[in-house]
Order: sequence, then C-alpha cells, then structure tokens
Amino acid sequence: MPLDAAPTLSGNLLERQLADIDNVITFLGDERSWVQGATVRGYRMCTDQTLTELKVRHLEAHILYAAQEVTGFAYNSIPLFNDASATTHDVLMEAFRQARNNILAGVVPICPAPRTIEPLSSSPQKRPINCSARHTAGLFYL
Repeated sequence: MPLDAAPTLSGNLLERQLADIDNVITFLGDERSWVQGATVRGYRMCTDQTLTELKVRHLEAHILYAAQEVTGFAYNSIPLFNDASATTHDVLMEAFRQARNNILAGVVPICPAPRTIEPLSSSPQKRPINCSARHTAGLFYL
C-alpha cells in the first residue's frame, strides 16, 4: 500500500473512537452510576462491565495507558484499575478524558494485550510503569 493511501486516525475510525469514549464518559459520568469491588450493583456498573455493555472493549488499551499517565502506575487490567483503593471517581474520569485526548492526538498505546498478564496477587495492586505509546502523526498502524 502506498504511503499516501495508508489509513489515518481521521474520518470514520477517529469518529468512532471518540464517540465510543464519549459514551463511556457519559455512562459513568455520574458517580452514582459507577461501582468498585463488584461488576454490577443495582443500576451501577464497574468500568469493565460498562465497556462490555457498550461494546467498546477496543478502548481498553487506551484507558489502561491513560490510567498510567494519570496515576503513574501501570495496571494490567481494567478491573485492577477500577478496584484499586487509589481509584476514585475523579481519577477514573480524568483517565477517560486523558484517553480521549490521546485518541485525538494520535497516541497509539503499546501495552501488553489486556488479560494476558498474570495478576500480581488476588488484591488490586500497582506496578511500576512499563507501558509506552507511539505518536503516529496521524498514521494508524495495524
């Protein structure tokens, strides 16, 4: 494929990713709709279940990378980030907003595939940063 025909993060893909992260922000924007330590409690949902219900699991790497930028720690899964004692609703929303900004800036998270790393223990823990990102200047690499 010629370089000038390479797909970019403009058009449909960018619009879809922005619409999807905006849906997550809207869905969990009210603190009363979010829950820690459970998948669902009444009408409240954890982040992981929200991504599943909204069919936006493809945002997982963006959210995990943004969570690392916001907190300074890399989480190996959405549930570990959601349930960490340091994760408040404000921290969660800041990570979502950072993920949205990263999508707009063309940041492509380079992280281990979600759910492929063994948990550090049964309790939510943080580990040193080991995730990076590549600024693609508008190019999206498949």
